[in-house]
Parts: sequence; C-alpha cells; structure tokens
Amino acid sequence: MLDQLIDSIFRAFLWEFIAALAGAYYLSKAKGIPLIHRIFVWFLWFTLVVDTSGFYNIVAYYSDYEYFSFIKGTSFVHTYWLFNPYQLIAYVVFQSFFVTQIYSAKVRKILWVIIILFTILVILNLIMSGIFFTSYSAFTAIGGTMILVFLIGMFFYQILRSNRILDFYKDLAFYIAIGALLWHVSITPLFIYNKFGIMNTSPEFVNFYKILLSVMNAFMYGSFAAGFLIVAKKGRSLKEFEEKLLVQDGNLIKEK
Repeated sequence: MLDQLIDSIFRAFLWEFIAALAGAYYLSKAKGIPLIHRIFVWFLWFTLVVDTSGFYNIVAYYSDYEYFSFIKGTSFVHTYWLFNPYQLIAYVVFQSFFVTQIYSAKVRKILWVIIILFTILVILNLIMSGIFFTSYSAFTAIGGTMILVFLIGMFFYQILRSNRILDFYKDLAFYIAIGALLWHVSITPLFIYNKFGIMNTSPEFVNFYKILLSVMNAFMYGSFAAGFLIVAKKGRSLKEFEEKLLVQDGNLIKEK
C-alpha cells in the first residue's frame, strides 16, 4: 500500500518538476531576464520541495506511524502548519508577478498596497482564528484568488489595448496567466465547497476532486513549461521585449 502511495505521489508532482526544470533551462538560455521571472522559477522549485515534504503525514499514517512516529499525537500530524504559510507565499508571488506587468506606475503602487494589506490580513487571520494547525484557510484562498483573477484580467485587458497582442505568444506572462487563471477558478470553488466537510462524507466528491486536481495541475504546470521553453528558444533579451513601445489609446507608452 505504501509503495503504491509513493508511486502516486511521484506521478502527482511530475508536472511540477517538469515546469521547474523548464524554468531552470529558461534561466540558462534567455538574456536580460527580469527579476520577477527569476523569483517565479525559484518559487516553482520551492513549491516542489514543499509539496513533496507535505506528504510525510500520509506516509506516517499508511505505515501505521512506523515512519515519522514522532508526529503522532502532536499538532504536526496534519500539514496545515506547512501549507497555510505556503498558500500565502504562493498568492503573493503570483500577484506580484502580474503587478509587474502593469504599465501604469500609479496603478502599480495601488496594487502593491492591496497585496501588502492582503498579506497582513492573512497573517492576522491565521494567528487570531486559531486555524493555523487545524484547518486550511478559506480566507486566504478566497481573497487571494479574487485579487489574482482581477490582476490577470487587468493584464489581458492591457494586452488587448496595446500592440503587445501582436507578440502575445512570445510573452512568458501570457502562459503563466492562462495556467494560473484556469487552475484557480477551477480548484478554489471545490476547496471552498469542501470546507463544509464533503470530503469526509462523499467518496464521489473525493474522486472528482482528485481527477480535476490532477488534470489542472498538468495543465497549469504544462503551460508554465511551454512558456519557458518557447521564450528560451527565442534566445533574445526579455528586457528588450518588456521595453517595447506600446500603443494604447493613441499614445506611445514605454515600460521602464
């Protein structure tokens, strides 16, 4: 049983590894890579480490605590303490990525303030609600997804109103936006639905959730990997692309 579980874990995180590996390839090939792109690649490797580490409790449970016996009866028997902070980090990284894609400096300042306030509120919620060791935070998921969807919407609207749309398929942000948007709008509602305890009472829901999560993980990380490989293959300066003159409402805008 444990061997089957380990095999399932390996297959589940194969796409994460592929995306992180593609990101490393991108960093080695492309020129003039923006800092936020480097941070995003490092974040993918961080995600792989966190997700893999988070299965210690399942290994412990299915081995009847032969492995990781020291967590039995402690607050660490569940992985809420690990994934609640990770969830906040993930949202902040994604949100920060798309804030840097916004042309207007004034709008970016407002968006940075929103992200900072979101971060503070999430931390306060995790501390004051007492869920840090007992449950995943719905507040983080709902608030983080709403902000992220709004930012991605701004990003797409901006593309449509500029000549950047002519080169959208060469833009790494486009692939990250598509993958992140579809993943969050698909998975977050199910996560919220599960807060009512459906996971413990409906095997059908569990199977559907697992299948959808596997499909969306493959799509999102596959989209990231495709973006990294396509941009890396161009072998050109990313800064040069980011600083192209853009046409918006008849005015030339240069992103600096």
